[in-house]
Amino acid sequence: MSNFRWNSLEELVAIQDKVNRLFEETLYRREFPDDPSAATSRWTPAADAYESDEDLVFHVEVPGVSLEDIHLEAAGGRLRISGVRPEAPVSRRFLRMERVCGEFIREFELPSGVDADRITANLEQGVLRIRVPKPDRKPGGRA
Repeated sequence: MSNFRWNSLEELVAIQDKVNRLFEETLYRREFPDDPSAATSRWTPAADAYESDEDLVFHVEVPGVSLEDIHLEAAGGRLRISGVRPEAPVSRRFLRMERVCGEFIREFELPSGVDADRITANLEQGVLRIRVPKPDRKPGGRA
């Protein structure tokens, strides 16, 4: 019979390390891993997208980000929302810090024929609201 010695504390620490790595990989996931500009993204703001009769509407949660720090780009059938959430002042002595700061990027597909000049956005209470007018429909149901 062989002597087997199990160190429960060591095993628990190893499990905790694996779970921590899993959470970090999920938290810092890349929304678009093939996009080289996304390599610096550390967080992905939550977003809702819905359709009204006239518009595609996007609501993106960006608390702590000013409208001047957000860039919208509509090209190639995609809407790209990028920006920066500023870092907290270094002078603070944090007891706990859970908010992720830094650059972010979100992208959404757009239908063909969208007029990028008609896209509007406003920021209210930490939610970026973007309206993308649907392309005008021609007779026969085509844009």
